[in-house]
Amino acid sequence: MPRGEILSKTDSQNRLLWYIEYATITVESIAHSIRSSEACKFQFLQFEYMLRKVMEQEERTGCLSSLRHIVNMDGYEINPFTMVFVTSGTLAYYSQLFHFENYPELVTPVDMVNIAKWIHVPYKIAKAMMPTGFSEKFRLHDRHFLETLTEDIRIDDIPVSLGGNDANIKFTDAIKIDPNNYWRVDNANLIDALEGFHVSARKSRHVCLNVTTARDLKWYFTTDGDIYFGVFFEGDATNNNEEQQEPNLDNMEMVYPWLKITAKLVHEIDGIDLNRVGRYHIVFCNKHSWLHRRAVQFYAQIYDHTDRSYKRLYTDGTMSSAEQLI
Repeated sequence: MPRGEILSKTDSQNRLLWYIEYATITVESIAHSIRSSEACKFQFLQFEYMLRKVMEQEERTGCLSSLRHIVNMDGYEINPFTMVFVTSGTLAYYSQLFHFENYPELVTPVDMVNIAKWIHVPYKIAKAMMPTGFSEKFRLHDRHFLETLTEDIRIDDIPVSLGGNDANIKFTDAIKIDPNNYWRVDNANLIDALEGFHVSARKSRHVCLNVTTARDLKWYFTTDGDIYFGVFFEGDATNNNEEQQEPNLDNMEMVYPWLKITAKLVHEIDGIDLNRVGRYHIVFCNKHSWLHRRAVQFYAQIYDHTDRSYKRLYTDGTMSSAEQLI
């Protein structure tokens, strides 16, 4: 990803200025090199860092603050991956997750300047999927943007590349990954051992595990499209959820982030410690899709601390002794 430093300079409303250039960003490189869950986690870390910067500014000034994000779109070219990123709803999901659900007042507004005409197409698609106020939070400007910015930003606090006077504001380009270095399968035995199943539209699939002693859980899976995934702790396995055909996640504790991810180009692999007695649910949810089912290829591995053995967890909740594959 390209990088721009969050400045100590502010606009007239005490919002920290954050400039960035998108000319070098490549959605294709990101999609082929990093897990979807990992990308979400990195975004949460970034937003937490941004939140700390804003809190520091508020402590210094005694006034409310946020981030004023200015994105230079000059040189950003359309490609098939960009359109898929938008039309699939992925862009809308990330915007909803970070800008509306978790950090609604942190970054506002986002001024996208030097936009090309083609950007209006994906913008309208994303806008149709977003809550009211999207167009106020994400604002588009053509090449005649400087007058709008200087309404509440000093010309001396705008980088030279955007028509301002500050030559010290620097940018770091995104690293374009060579296709030869894209993610590839490195464990053929694990791929051969995957267990396949489908999650129908408007349905979910639970893989349940009852834990009585400390264990480690690891998983590996692929999908043919986006799906919600997370791990939940139910507690006492004898409560009412056990008798429900689809247990209520609202009555459980989330122990692994509930995220919409795609494990098609880069497969998912991760794990957690199971250090409490009770029932855990590994959940795949396709309730966001009205028509299309999702195909999942899944493998879960349990390490038992008591006898230091490895077991395979199947989707029906049964286990068998197995060699370590993850």
